[in-house]
Amino acid sequence: MSTADNANEIPFSGQLTEAEFRQIQIAGYPRIFRFWPWLYLSAIVMVLLTADLKDFAAHPLQNLPGTLFLLALAIFLFVAPRRAARKGWQTNAGIRAPFSGHLSGTGFSWQGTFGQGNYPWDALYGYRSRSEVLLVYSGMHQALFLLPRFFASPADWEAAQELIFKNLRPR
Repeated sequence: MSTADNANEIPFSGQLTEAEFRQIQIAGYPRIFRFWPWLYLSAIVMVLLTADLKDFAAHPLQNLPGTLFLLALAIFLFVAPRRAARKGWQTNAGIRAPFSGHLSGTGFSWQGTFGQGNYPWDALYGYRSRSEVLLVYSGMHQALFLLPRFFASPADWEAAQELIFKNLRPR
């Protein structure tokens, strides 16, 4: 790497917390999956509000199984991703270890306990930006994650985002 590239490097380093890992996991889900629980809950509310509540109150056992099934499904869709993230956090020591790296005009560098790599921009698959989480995809289903607190200053975070947005396409 040339001296000019080193001068334009934006370094980062950090160590994840369990809450951040959960936030990263949920940010990686396709958008539709984040809305499914709300869809089911709103369907239940709409059915209860628009249905003839006299019939529902008079014969609750006729409608109860379907309502309970939809309610259980909505609760499952809220709880399952969080439980999966917690299990991933507990079973993956590498995700809890400190890491570091840098971004530059030539690409993205990542060094961690169980993984490292130098990725030129054209070898990366894209990025996904969610509230204070930036995922940079190094594979179809593998992402490197960046949070604002991993950078020395807010200006470095902004510069890193600009580099990623300029060199990669959204996913």
